Amino acid sequence: MCSKRIFALLAAVVLLLSAASCGKTESAPKATGVVSRIVGMYECDRCAVNIEKLSDTEASVYAMWGQKVLMATEWKLTGTYDPQTRQLLFVDCVCTDVTYDEHGSVAKEVVEYENGSGYLQFSADGTFTWESEQEAERMQGMTFSIGATE
Repeated sequence: MCSKRIFALLAAVVLLLSAASCGKTESAPKATGVVSRIVGMYECDRCAVNIEKLSDTEASVYAMWGQKVLMATEWKLTGTYDPQTRQLLFVDCVCTDVTYDEHGSVAKEVVEYENGSGYLQFSADGTFTWESEQEAERMQGMTFSIGATE
């Protein structure tokens, strides 16, 4: 139970640092345009996904899957959203295995693959599934939903 709490804290810190490095602040205006339909923080099991607006049709995606207390797999990609198919299409996914030190700083990064392609398939209820050849086994059967807001 303690390791789950530590991972949750680590995941929150990494996602907040990612958002901060992208210039996102609490006073940022609410996203508008087609992409605004999918912007937000999603989760499923040990994976957290942050989708941010880049333009009316483009979004950046940062995902983190906790493996162990100080280890995670991270994905970074940009995609184009098609409202007709409800798909965020991507061809530039970078997947990295990351090890953190006891202070939460990155100690080691190993790129698993680059230029991953696929799409996030959104449903009418706001959930999505991750479809890609590179992640066929790891993401199979996972449905991501908007995380709890406070």
